[in-house]
Order: sequence, then C-alpha cells, then structure tokens
Amino acid sequence: MSVSDPAIAATRMQASANVAPYTNMPENGARTISILNTWSSLQGVSQRWREWQQNPNADIEFVKFIMEIRPECEHPYVMCVQHGNETEALLIGRLEHPRVSIRVGYLQVAQPELRVISFLYGGLLGTLNQESSDALVRAIVDRIAHRDADAAFFSHVRQGSPLALSLQSIPGIFRRDTVSTVQPHRSLRIPQSVDAFYAGLSTKVRKNQKWQAKKLLESFAQRVEVRCYTKVGDLGTLFRDVDQIASTTYQRGLGVGFADTPEMRGRMQLAARKGWLQAFVLYLADKPGAFWIGTRYRNCFFSDFMGYDATNAKYSPGMYLVVKGIEHFCEESESERIAEIDFGLGDAQYKQVLGTDAWLEESSYIYSLNLRGAVLNLSRTITGVVDKGARGFLRKLNLEAAIKTGWRKRVAQR
Repeated sequence: MSVSDPAIAATRMQASANVAPYTNMPENGARTISILNTWSSLQGVSQRWREWQQNPNADIEFVKFIMEIRPECEHPYVMCVQHGNETEALLIGRLEHPRVSIRVGYLQVAQPELRVISFLYGGLLGTLNQESSDALVRAIVDRIAHRDADAAFFSHVRQGSPLALSLQSIPGIFRRDTVSTVQPHRSLRIPQSVDAFYAGLSTKVRKNQKWQAKKLLESFAQRVEVRCYTKVGDLGTLFRDVDQIASTTYQRGLGVGFADTPEMRGRMQLAARKGWLQAFVLYLADKPGAFWIGTRYRNCFFSDFMGYDATNAKYSPGMYLVVKGIEHFCEESESERIAEIDFGLGDAQYKQVLGTDAWLEESSYIYSLNLRGAVLNLSRTITGVVDKGARGFLRKLNLEAAIKTGWRKRVAQR
C-alpha cells in the first residue's frame, strides 16, 4: 500500500475545512487512514476520542475551546487509523497559522508566520504498532506534499515509541527534522501515605526540606499557609493573587507561563466547571508567595503553572509548596485519590529530587519542499546547531547553569 500513489490520493483534502475528508484506499481493505477536518466529520469517532483521551491537552472539550479562542487556528486535523471496521488510533491535530518561534537558548532569532498542521501533545489516542505508525506518517508526508501545509509539527513524542521511530525513518532527508528538540519528562507515583512519601526521599533531601521548612516558618512567625482553589467561585481570588507573583517571574518576561488573559480566564473556568482545577497558593504573612496550578485528569495531576516571589528565594518557597501539595494528594480519600503527578516538560532540580519515573520526549517537524518549508527547515537547522554548540561549550566550562540563571534574572526584571 502506498498513500502517495496518485490513484490513492484522488480524494485528497483541500485547504478549506468545507470539503470532504481525505481517505486513502488500501488495496486489501486491512487499513484505512482518514483525515477528519470538520467537527461534523469527527462525530463518528468522538466516542472513541472521549474514551481514549488521557491528557487534558488533548481532551475534546479543551481542544474545541483552544480552537475557538485562538485566531490562528483554522480547523481540526485528525488522523484516523482503522483496521477493517475498527478504529485503531486517532492522532489529534489542528491546522493553524502560527508564528513559529526560532530560538537560540532564550533568544528569539525569528518568528515567521506559516501554515502548520500541529499534532498535539498527548494527542496520540489508542494504540499504534510500527506498521500502522509508518503508514500514518507516510499519509502525513503525502498531505504535506499536496500542500495542506508548509510543515507538520509533532509535539513531544515519546522517544522509542513507534511514532517516534517512524518520524525518524519515513520522511526523506530534505523533509526530516535534523535538529529535533529533546526534553526529559518526569513524574511521581503518589505513595499511600505522607510517611511513605518522605521515606522514599534520600536522607539528604529529607534533612534539607525539614531545615528549609523550619527556616521559612520561623522567618514569617509561623504565618505560613497553603490554600487550595478548585471552584469557579475561587477564580477571582486565584487570578488576583497568582498574577501578583507571576508578574515578577522570568516566564512572564519570556511571554509564557501564567498570565491574566481572556484565554487563561476561559481555560481556568473550563477546568473549574469540569472539576479539573487544582491550584495551590502559598501565603507568607498573608501575602502571596508561590503558586502551583495543575489539572486533575483521569487520576493524574498534570502540573501546568508554577512560580514564586524571588524576594523570598532563600527560603525555597516553591519547593515547600510542591511538597505540601504532594502531602495533600497522599492524604486524599481513596475514592478521589490522585495516583500520579505529571511534572511536565523540563528537568528542574525539584523534579529530579521528587520524581519516581523519567523518560525523554522529542518534538520535530516534517517540512514541505516549498519555499516557506525550506526556509523554516534551514533556519531551525542553523539555529539548532548554534544552540547545541553553545550549550556544549558552556557545559564544558561549567557555566551553563550560571548563564541560564543570569539570563532568567535579567528577563524577569524587564
């Protein structure tokens, strides 16, 4: 079977969301790969979508919300893999016109606007074997060749998975991403009790945490409190107090992280209405000092946003709050118990100290051979090589951490 054969691609999808979905035509009827690009065409697989979704980022209601509020989003772009009459897997994506950020470290070099098929983080639902994954990627390459988009972006695919292997082998050398971004990902399996949690930490970490907590309590005359916000009625207080902290962080300087925007308001309202919202705020002498906001979803807590007031950095308020949040989860009743904390992307020290599981994820593109796709490919390759070389040089001189800390402080002061 070849999805790039003109006869197979005869019903190819056009750029508009109003045309019929693309479907390949397998010779033996064993596998069908369809592209569903309207919400009406997705009705037939919506039940499977809801059954299989494991990450709030790919929840059907959240996907709809994001597509409605972001002007760059054009329409859904969902790949459906079927064997016979059985749906085997869904790959959730959207067609959009984003400004793609090309960076060296924290420095943004360029931000071109392109037509991109973005496959979402956590958006692979169901199960793919290697054969099905190869066929799926061939179909995506075919659609890029037929100008559905300038590129397809795959957000944080787990290394070693069938999809990751297909992305490394199926696209040709000029379509393949040579500078894909690899990030560690860590999680914590919640112990059955607070005592079991502390017992799982190293002696050094336990002592440090006990000493830091004691210093924090003494410095603020025991006026240290953690409050939980979970309901729609809590959002006014939550936004007021969290934004007070977030406005001082380096994430705000970079234009990422928590911010009081219409999208964030809508996102938090959706989470609160669905019973997903779990926000912890640390108050020091009645003043907001740190926050940790995440999403309760399918017995997992997905960490979304965190930050702390840097004026109290010597007390490690962020670490104190995370530990108190873990204690909270340990003490929940069995019926509503969170089984795991997903710490999200990146490898901060607290994740290394507290995590029980770790793996690597890779973000990459498949490029069109048109001018815009080629420019994006070349730009990312050049900046990726420069970034990798600079990081390696600084790492040899033991300067990487210091440079990163100094840059974050500078950005936070803007």
